[in-house]
Amino acid sequence: MISGPMTGALTVYSGLFMRFAWQVQPRNYILLACHAANGTVQVTTSRMHTNPPPICPVAWTILVRVGVTKPYTPHPTPRTLYPAP
Repeated sequence: MISGPMTGALTVYSGLFMRFAWQVQPRNYILLACHAANGTVQVTTSRMHTNPPPICPVAWTILVRVGVTKPYTPHPTPRTLYPAP
């Protein structure tokens, strides 16, 4: 798993190369598509660092104990969506 700061750096890197692929003449659509896919993966990975999804409980316990990730804490449900009866 890639660290949080490295994920951020790779996201910026992909964004810069997407811009480059769009600015050059003729436009390089293959490079743009490759870095768009990589940017999508990096954003998804960054979400794993901020609030990891629940996966296999055994694997998650091992990852937490080894120190790869932090324990899962779900987002609280906003009270405005479900008002009290």
